[in-house]
Amino acid sequence: MPISFLFSWLMLRLFVLIHGTEIAMSTPLPTSKKTPVLRIVACLVFPLALVACGNPKEASKANFKKALEDYFTENCSRLPVNVQTFPIVMNGGLPQNAVKYNALVEAGLLTRTELPVSTPVPLQGVRVLPNIEYNLTGKGKTLFKEGGGLLSGKPSGFCFGHVEIASIDSFSEPAQLNGQTISQVTFTANPILDDWAKSPTIQRAFPENTSGKSGQMTLPLVLMNDGWRFPLN
Repeated sequence: MPISFLFSWLMLRLFVLIHGTEIAMSTPLPTSKKTPVLRIVACLVFPLALVACGNPKEASKANFKKALEDYFTENCSRLPVNVQTFPIVMNGGLPQNAVKYNALVEAGLLTRTELPVSTPVPLQGVRVLPNIEYNLTGKGKTLFKEGGGLLSGKPSGFCFGHVEIASIDSFSEPAQLNGQTISQVTFTANPILDDWAKSPTIQRAFPENTSGKSGQMTLPLVLMNDGWRFPLN
């Protein structure tokens, strides 16, 4: 039995022992009135009972914070890459992507192998181009998550940390949209970076993802049969 539950139960027994004589000497209440009174006493006297009395479907900061914490606990922050799977082979013509992949090589998430390829070039004969193959290391396999594309909200990438919810700042009045009850929730998020994502090389290659600065975000939460939820969960 959880300690918190046992403590609450003992407090309830103590309350009954202290006030039992008082209640017995007073005029008995009808059964239909006793139950509401006891419920009110439980909700007012015991903090843990207040949680039980809450409604998970209510539009409240507490419910919205729980919904967002559940989502970010199950979904890590990702360094996005423009591929759905590995290995990939690149020629030398995409230096902006090569910088990111080479940073991931230095972090131990990818391997880099040169694959010289003879390619005919007009008026120049045959040239050897330095094609590069990038593949996942053991560490990379544990951190790489395939996504459903950029439009899905979950692009492919490497888990590099998670988000903590610092506060729920505001939310819109729940409204109907396409048959669902939705509230736009604005909150302050604290990004927590894994150690490897704090390296200067990774931060130079992915500056928009690894700043580590807190900031406000707004996400839609949808009311389900058991409470509020982020729709991409």
